[in-house]
Amino acid sequence: MNNVITDVAFSPDDSLLAIAGTFGIRLVDVKSGGILRQIDAPYGSYSTTGLAFSADGKRLARNGTGVKGIESHYAVPIFDTDSGKMLFALKTEADAIRFSANSKLLAVAGSDRAGALSIWPVTGDAITSLPVATSPPVQLHRINSVEARATHYRGKIAEEFANRWKPSWAEAQNGIQYGVALTTGSNQFRVGERVLMAAFVRNISDKPQHIDLRPDMFWNVPQVVHSDGTVVNIEKRAMLGIAVHYRDTLEPGEVFGPLYLNVGLGDNPRPPLQNWSPWIAAPTIGKYHLTHSIPLQVADSNAPRDGKDTVWTTGKLTSGNVEFEISERVAVSGRSSRVVDAPENPVASVNIGK
Repeated sequence: MNNVITDVAFSPDDSLLAIAGTFGIRLVDVKSGGILRQIDAPYGSYSTTGLAFSADGKRLARNGTGVKGIESHYAVPIFDTDSGKMLFALKTEADAIRFSANSKLLAVAGSDRAGALSIWPVTGDAITSLPVATSPPVQLHRINSVEARATHYRGKIAEEFANRWKPSWAEAQNGIQYGVALTTGSNQFRVGERVLMAAFVRNISDKPQHIDLRPDMFWNVPQVVHSDGTVVNIEKRAMLGIAVHYRDTLEPGEVFGPLYLNVGLGDNPRPPLQNWSPWIAAPTIGKYHLTHSIPLQVADSNAPRDGKDTVWTTGKLTSGNVEFEISERVAVSGRSSRVVDAPENPVASVNIGK
């Protein structure tokens, strides 16, 4: 029998221990060590399972699961700890969950493929009018992390980023261009640093275009070629989380971005200084050029529809060439173009993700 434990959590008063795994959820009495009840929880899992007790200990939520009978399959089931019954399930993906101090609200992070944070009412007066176990609570707030962390824009602000960094655009496909640009003040980097870049999508057609893309910048690696024509081996690793899903409409001339794309220079990991993907494990001094490709679906905003779904044209967009150099000397980024001697080892390095 496969009894893999994925998470454990104590109730606020330390009387209960919840154990989640492939067997579902078991509630254990802390004093006796006996199993009080077995909750027939969803077994499907798309990410690391997490458990969260409400502050009053009356409810238990589990993320990273799928519930049969729910259309999206992704859900956050919420159980009554006295009976073990599933009260309802929030129809949303989740990578982290937390109850509020008054036990009436649940914050859900990474709740969909736009990478959002949402807040749901889960107890008290907020759900008394809703049928139990058939309709989940209505979402109160949604904080789009794209806006909160400014990871991408569409229109004027995105165009300002593109004008500042000047991406290298490739030929358009179906009226859409893809470009990548260095985001530093220099194209020189040393081993132990990242080549910092941003990608943009642009509609150069004369009509509005729907775009649909899932750019996995950690796994979908660029192609890097040395000036002598040698293709560089790029290492990659699976990162926790989900690939973001963007769907938007670009007016003629509109820009979408930036989407951040970085390549580490040096072995990974080098604990505790760095942990990145993708990376060049054995970088050598020299000049390089880089291109990157992403899958993209495009549809004319006025195109005929097939049933309820837009008719999409699926393709692959490739950027223009980005040139950079791996050097023992590095330019001072953002200050001037002068070149200074680089220290042999960094004093400190902090991984901030982007």
